[in-house]
Amino acid sequence: MLNEVIKLSAVVAAVSILGLSSCSSESETARAARELYEQAEACNLAGEPAKALMLLDSIQNAYKGETDWQRAAMKFRPTVMISASEQQIQAVDDSIAMLEQQYNEALPKMKRIADARLVEPYFVDKATYNAEFMNTTGIQPRVSEIGQLYFVSSANPGGIKHTGFTLSCDGESVQAGPVPYDNEMNYRINGSEVVTYSPEQSSPIGEFAVAHPGQSMTLTLTGGKSKNLKLNSKQVEAIVNCYNFSQSIVEARQLAFERERLNRQLEIARSQAERLAGSDD
Repeated sequence: MLNEVIKLSAVVAAVSILGLSSCSSESETARAARELYEQAEACNLAGEPAKALMLLDSIQNAYKGETDWQRAAMKFRPTVMISASEQQIQAVDDSIAMLEQQYNEALPKMKRIADARLVEPYFVDKATYNAEFMNTTGIQPRVSEIGQLYFVSSANPGGIKHTGFTLSCDGESVQAGPVPYDNEMNYRINGSEVVTYSPEQSSPIGEFAVAHPGQSMTLTLTGGKSKNLKLNSKQVEAIVNCYNFSQSIVEARQLAFERERLNRQLEIARSQAERLAGSDD
C-alpha cells in the first residue's frame, strides 16, 4: 500500500510539473521555483532526502507568491520525509548495532558489585578489582546500573583532606573535583578519606584515558595536601574499559529514544502521504 501511495504521489507531482511547465508565460520566479522543485525530486531519487527537504524549504520560504509550486512542494514533502525517516532509522540501527558489539566486548571485562549495604550495585574493571580498595590510596572507576561512569578516590592513611584528583600524561592533565567535605560525597571511614565524583566530573577523566591508550599516568590527589602516585597501563586500561562500557549503555539508550521519535515521524509522513494522495482522487 505504501509503495502505491509513493508511486501515486510521484505521478501527481510529475503531472503537476508538466502542467506548470507547459505555461508559455512562465515568470522568472516560477521558473526558479520549478528548478528548485526538480532539484529536490532529483536529490530524493539519488538518496539525498535531507537535501531535498532543504530545497523544498527554499521554495516555501523564498517563493511564497508561487502558489502552484507551493502546493506541489507541500504534496511532495511527505514522500521525501518518508525517505529521510527511513534513512535516519537505518543510520540509528547501524549505530545501535555497533554499540551492542562494544557492550558485548566490554561486559566480560567487568565485575558487578552487589551488596545489601550499597545504595545500588555497580560495575568495576574485573582485572584490577580490589575488594580492599577503601583501605588503600588511589582511584577506582565505576559504572552504575544505568551506565553512568563515576570515580571514587581513597586516601589511606588520611590526613590529606583531599577534595579531587588530577591525571597527567605527556604534559597534559585533567582534573576531577573539587568535592568539598560534606560527610556524604566526601567522607571519612576507618581512617580513610573517600570522595565520590559525579558523572559530569568523571566523564573528562574517561575521555582523557581513552586519548592516551596503553600509557602510564601520574595520579595526584589534591586538596589540603597533595599526594602523587603512578597508575600503570593496566590501571589506565581499567578506566578505558569502564568508560567504553558506560558509553555503550548510555548512548544506546539515547539512540533508542531517537529511534522512537523517528518511528513516530515516519508514521506521520506515511499518513500525510496517503491523505494527500487521496485528496487527488
